[in-house]
Amino acid sequence: MADNQKKTVTSEQREQIRRLLLERISLRGICRVMNVSLSWLLSFFRQVTSEIPADLGIIKPKKSKLIIELDEMWSFVGSKANKKWIWLAIDQAIGQIVGFHIGDQGEEDAKKLWASLPPVYRRCAVCYSDFWHA
Repeated sequence: MADNQKKTVTSEQREQIRRLLLERISLRGICRVMNVSLSWLLSFFRQVTSEIPADLGIIKPKKSKLIIELDEMWSFVGSKANKKWIWLAIDQAIGQIVGFHIGDQGEEDAKKLWASLPPVYRRCAVCYSDFWHA
């Protein structure tokens, strides 16, 4: 669906999209199956994740480390001239995304990813990345 077309997404469709996001189906795949635009889906994704409590209900384990994997991927939004980077922080033990940021690939965006992490991860986690400069 083109971004300039307006379409009402029903509450049933929103709930199904929410479940598809939890299943880690690709964003483009969700767009194709549910007939929604990527810009709408990213906006909905931000809304859904803003409802998640900052601490995710996580209590620091007494004897084990919190380990997160940091990675980034990119996609075009609307046109090839509009490249966006999706930064993810994933808890290695539970496979859950615990932080994310959508933007560019610079140092300021890396800081925004870091700020999106729950405080317990910023204080205690061991982080692994692909050594991207930012």
